[in-house]
Amino acid sequence: MKNIIEIIKTRRCVREYRDDTISDEDIKFLINCAKYAPSGFNLQPWSFIVIKNKRIMQEISERGKKSFIPMLEPIKNTSQKIEDFLDYLKTEGTDTFYNASKLNLM
Repeated sequence: MKNIIEIIKTRRCVREYRDDTISDEDIKFLINCAKYAPSGFNLQPWSFIVIKNKRIMQEISERGKKSFIPMLEPIKNTSQKIEDFLDYLKTEGTDTFYNASKLNLM
């Protein structure tokens, strides 16, 4: 149990990626592990999509920006982090996935 608590306390979001290749075998293994996450009534309703195509990832990122910006504009003055993120989203060429090599959607 102590190990689980340590993992929870030290988990961080990643916003910088290396260009290392992740094998399809590793991706399948991780998706299989994710299936064990709890779900209501044990329905396990998930589907997974792995996107490797950079052009498609960029298109999804651009669409995400168009959704995020109107949601954040009304509250931009409530937090410096929100204001900074809004500026980031408005900057041409930025990627909401921080240049990750793959995009996993669930």
